[in-house]
Amino acid sequence: MSQMQFDLGERAGRRDGVPTRPVRRAASLSELLLTPDLIFKAVQPFLLWALGAVLVAFIVGFAFGPHLGWRDGDGSVTIMLPDLPVVEPLTLRDVSVDEAKRVNTAIPLTTDPVPAAKPWFLTGTPADRDRAIDCLAATIYYEAANEAIEGQMAVVQVVLNRARHPAYPKSICGVVFQGHERSTGCQFSYTCDGSMTRRRPAPELWARFRGLARAMTNGIVYAPVGLATHYHTDWVLPYWSAKLDKLRVERTHLFFRFNGYWGTPAAFTGKPTGTEASYAKMASLSLAHAGGVPADAEADPGLVLDQDLAALQSTAPDRFATSIEPENKGKDVFILYVDPLLEPEALAKMANSACGKLSKCKVLAWSDPDMMPKGLPISVEERASMAFLYQRDKAGSGTRMQWNCELFLRDEKGDCLPAARRN
Repeated sequence: MSQMQFDLGERAGRRDGVPTRPVRRAASLSELLLTPDLIFKAVQPFLLWALGAVLVAFIVGFAFGPHLGWRDGDGSVTIMLPDLPVVEPLTLRDVSVDEAKRVNTAIPLTTDPVPAAKPWFLTGTPADRDRAIDCLAATIYYEAANEAIEGQMAVVQVVLNRARHPAYPKSICGVVFQGHERSTGCQFSYTCDGSMTRRRPAPELWARFRGLARAMTNGIVYAPVGLATHYHTDWVLPYWSAKLDKLRVERTHLFFRFNGYWGTPAAFTGKPTGTEASYAKMASLSLAHAGGVPADAEADPGLVLDQDLAALQSTAPDRFATSIEPENKGKDVFILYVDPLLEPEALAKMANSACGKLSKCKVLAWSDPDMMPKGLPISVEERASMAFLYQRDKAGSGTRMQWNCELFLRDEKGDCLPAARRN
């Protein structure tokens, strides 16, 4: 078979009178096509494009990974999420109190939205519920006894938020006692530093903290701390504080959430089991953890909000989120837990503030947490136990308020809820 031959010699010539470099000619067409330099030059643009595409995909995946996915062969979509954040023990930087306060003050509050957490309703057996209440009451006492009621509620909210976050245990007591078996590095320092053996709350203080804990596990949400999962006092400087979003300052306590995806409402997908283990360290405080039943189970002071909480709820209702967010209804229906010792006018003020600027709004209130509905529609029994009803329709019937007159005295009979709704 013949082959087209090329001159193998070196040829030089002139161009416009200037000598040119000798040029080597290929021996054959196959040699011309298979030259490594020529092959590299041919594929170089494609390599650069491929490298650029990989780089862009990496950047987009890093920035928007939680919202991206790919479609599997069966048509399902696999969502790519960032790795769960590591739950770090509370280890502190070795700095003075003054330096810690200076650094903590310099950390700015986030400018991003701070959505409120969803309400919490205790489930499980009566013993499970009592154990959960006592774990929260202990956390209030040992972590925030000297704080105002707002700070105490914020601490409870962190525990409840953690129990819903995939990075933490799925029970209230599990969250509180995480790491308690270590001598240091537990999540709540009082569970491993000996505080529980050195001091005990007075009975009246314990009853008060149990009442607050029960209120917050029956629909009350402390909205200002949003989805906070961390807090610390302003005179210490944990290693993790610089990695998180600072949300709120409550006197000496600072509250934080995870940044990025794991601090958004979509991340709080954990479903608490309702089962609460007993902890021996709680036995001297809690009959439920010691295997008994509280003697005041039927007349627990937690069934009625303590006076400080009632006053706060009436004067600053904007700090409380709704206890129910009905599907497909936005936030035009609010269900609240109220103290029957409040003045009737305080209920009206609370409802008006809860509705804000909404032109159409409804507020339903119960004084018995056991009768509060956990979803819509409301049953006949739940409606019969309602304590207060507020309805606003600026484009229609205007504003209407009615009270359960067995709880709240009213001069006008028309101000009372119909007997059919109460009996």
